[in-house]
Amino acid sequence: MGLFSKIKNFITGGGVRLSLQIVNESYLRKPFDVELIIAVEDQDIEADLIYIDLKYLEEVSVSVNTRNAQGHYSTIVEKEYAVLYEEKIMVEENFILEAGQEYTYVNTIQLPLEAFPSFEGVNSKLIWSMEAFVQKAGNDPNSEKLIFEPLYDFG
Repeated sequence: MGLFSKIKNFITGGGVRLSLQIVNESYLRKPFDVELIIAVEDQDIEADLIYIDLKYLEEVSVSVNTRNAQGHYSTIVEKEYAVLYEEKIMVEENFILEAGQEYTYVNTIQLPLEAFPSFEGVNSKLIWSMEAFVQKAGNDPNSEKLIFEPLYDFG
C-alpha cells in the first residue's frame, strides 16, 4: 500500500466498511439483536472504540411560502431536528482490525421502557435510528444510518 492510500484513509475515514442490520425484529419492550459486520480493506486499523449510536430523533418540517416583488411564489422547506434519546452501545475498545479480515458482532439492544414508537405526522416525525462507528485517528468510518420502527409486543 502506498503512502497516498494511507493518507487518503486517514483523511476520509476509508479502509473499512461497516454494515449494520437488525437480526429479526425490533421491539419496544423487549431486547432484540443487531448485527454489525466490519470489513477491513488493505491496511490494519487501530480502533480506539467501536460503537453503535442509537438515537430517537424528532424531525419537524415547515413549508414557508414567499412572493417576490414580481409576484412569483416560491416554497422553502425548513427542517429542524432534536435528539430526544441517545445511547452509545460499546462494541470493542482498543482493538486492531487486521487488513483483509471481516469481523461480525451481535449485540442485544433494549430500548428504554418509556420509549415511544416511531411516528409520522403532517409536519413532524419521531424516528429511531442506529449507526455504527469506528473511532480512530483521522476521520471515523461509519455505517449507513439504519432507520427502524420497533414493534410493540402485546404478549
